[in-house]
Amino acid sequence: MIAGELLARIGYNPLRNMFNPFKKLFHKKRQGEEIVFEPYLPPAEFDEGRLVEIRDETALTMISRASPGIAKLASNGEMYRALIPHAITLNASSNAAAIYASAPSIASTGPLANPGSVANLAIAAVSMVVGQYYLFQINKRLGSIAESASRIASFQDNEYKARLMGLLASVKVVTTFRGEIVSNDEARVQKAVQIDSFEREAVDLLGQANLSLNGISKNLPKRYKEFESLLKVADGYEGYQKALLGCLREISHLRYALSLGKASKEQCFALYSGYLIQSERSRDAIKAWHSECAEKLGIMASEGKRKKEGIGKLVTAVPGVFNKELRYKAIPEEDLAMIAKQTSTEKILEDDSASDPFKKDVELIYRDGKVYYVGD
Repeated sequence: MIAGELLARIGYNPLRNMFNPFKKLFHKKRQGEEIVFEPYLPPAEFDEGRLVEIRDETALTMISRASPGIAKLASNGEMYRALIPHAITLNASSNAAAIYASAPSIASTGPLANPGSVANLAIAAVSMVVGQYYLFQINKRLGSIAESASRIASFQDNEYKARLMGLLASVKVVTTFRGEIVSNDEARVQKAVQIDSFEREAVDLLGQANLSLNGISKNLPKRYKEFESLLKVADGYEGYQKALLGCLREISHLRYALSLGKASKEQCFALYSGYLIQSERSRDAIKAWHSECAEKLGIMASEGKRKKEGIGKLVTAVPGVFNKELRYKAIPEEDLAMIAKQTSTEKILEDDSASDPFKKDVELIYRDGKVYYVGD
């Protein structure tokens, strides 16, 4: 008998053992397949700040059902880890709707009648945890955007700022109640539809900001006072522009998160990408406007001064022949800060599309009765 036949008789399949992504996650037992937590000694550089406690009751129940052995783990400070290949989460995103539709009822019932459902429950639990973590990150970033937007000085149109703050608050409601939404397929579908209205509002407000900046870029002031007034208006709209772009980006992340990684990022971020280009062009127009204003009004921002105008210019005309510095006037620090910000070569927003929890191996940590997701 040749070696191949012998291996076949005992059920050994090298291809199955090489390419089975579930092997690291599941441990075969008589009652079904389960998530296995193993003793874990973290390395010295392990950052506990990356641990995000899983608090959602549905997710915790699903994890405990998918890992019966978790109840036997010690509660003396020792850490246990389950390392789950990202192939599992990809599989979950393809059939998540069917799993989530029954997840709450599965979690609330007694012993599972179908042993195979333990594996399905494990897959659903992992995908739910990743989805909630993604929404948790979006929620934190929305808080920072709202805080920055609230500090923008009101000018001309208070209704515009009120609409922006209302939009940010509405989007944040979705991410705040992430547990209820991710664990309920119907709620996820409803919120995905609601995202369209958020996107329309963000695009409408962002379009106004970009048009206003373009309008300023075509208005060449005759005197510094007029320039100073336009400078402040431009500063306000640039602040709103950045906040709205940030909001639109998070809405795109939210769309992707609610699809549980099933939709392509290109599709989810298509609108944001287009408006980012439009916004960068309006910023470029403002930079060109500053160059024209500097030449016409004698603004020397790098030296913190500008040429005098009107009576001041006439009074210093003669003594200015002997002392050129008398021809100039100091620019207020507030104005210099706005000029520097509006002429900066930095991007409006940094690209954060590389971070994708759905495309990473998932780490779960158990310690003293609590389960944690290991984030970025």
